[in-house]
Amino acid sequence: MATPKRRIAFAMLLLLLVAVLAEVAMRIVFAVQGYTVGSLAPNWFPQVSEKQPPTLVNSYYTDGTALFRADRTFWHKEGIAVNTLGFLGPEWVQEANTKTKLFLIGDSFVWGAGAEPLSNSFASQLPLKGPYQIFNSGIPGADPAQYELVAKRFVPLLQPNFVIVFVYLGNDVMTEERTPLPNKSLFYPTNLGWFPGYYQGRYFNNLEESYQYYLSQYSSNTLAAKIACKTAVGTAICALPKRIEEKSSRSTQLKSSITNKHLKEIVALGGSIKSQFIIVPIPYSGTDFEDAYFENAPRYLLSKYEHVFSGLTDYISIAPLKPEHFHALPNGHLNNQGHQVMTDFLTEIVAGKNALQP
Repeated sequence: MATPKRRIAFAMLLLLLVAVLAEVAMRIVFAVQGYTVGSLAPNWFPQVSEKQPPTLVNSYYTDGTALFRADRTFWHKEGIAVNTLGFLGPEWVQEANTKTKLFLIGDSFVWGAGAEPLSNSFASQLPLKGPYQIFNSGIPGADPAQYELVAKRFVPLLQPNFVIVFVYLGNDVMTEERTPLPNKSLFYPTNLGWFPGYYQGRYFNNLEESYQYYLSQYSSNTLAAKIACKTAVGTAICALPKRIEEKSSRSTQLKSSITNKHLKEIVALGGSIKSQFIIVPIPYSGTDFEDAYFENAPRYLLSKYEHVFSGLTDYISIAPLKPEHFHALPNGHLNNQGHQVMTDFLTEIVAGKNALQP
């Protein structure tokens, strides 16, 4: 018969085993979902740390006209062509009238993120599908406020046949208005990832200010929390309020009509030019691929994002995207297969054969 001491020892060993298994399981979850032990930041955000301050990388910046654009010198060193306007590809010079001109507006999806190599992106592949001239204004990190600015500045000048606006439903759903300002950074690209230059109605003056703000938000600030965050389980527990806050913020996003306002300003340009305007939603692979999406993608997206697309139904075309067309989160961009699907889809749109309309 076991003595009380043996029963206590057995119980302690059992608890220790459970704790070890829980820690191993949580570390596997962290690895799959892109979280870092010790950081309370969401998986899409740089894993801020007091021990490793970020260093600015001059790949993108906001210029004196308030455009967020790519740094030409930086990208030429990487072997990637950026024109003098700060957008991917050749100069925006009107080519032969026999070509159909497509003006693409969006963020990293339009830039070509996720394509390996970049030449496999849908923007790069479209000219191989027909007599198309592509004006690609996609910039990673851009938001609908930038989309409107770009459209109003360049669409009347270029007079493209098609203006195609890509709305990523992961982070293009704005919750507060942002006024683009000259030389005020939308993001600070760094060696550790991208730190926001704008957050909740305010611009940070520099990278250090942004870093210090997010360090205060996403690092443990008590001794007990610091000790707990040495483990994955402790990190998950300390980060739980942040994850709940993010979920609540998503609910607020879905009720916001700010993105809708910017999109309506863009399509309103059609009253003075002959371009055809098209809005292409890109689903957020983290939450949008539900059963209802596969039953009827247009109905699902227009219902879930009614405050984004209200009054814009006639302009919307929905690509036949599926989970296997995306890189796993936190990357979340189209993979090569997804870029090919988008290429074929856009080719059908231009030919007037798109079947996935509301």
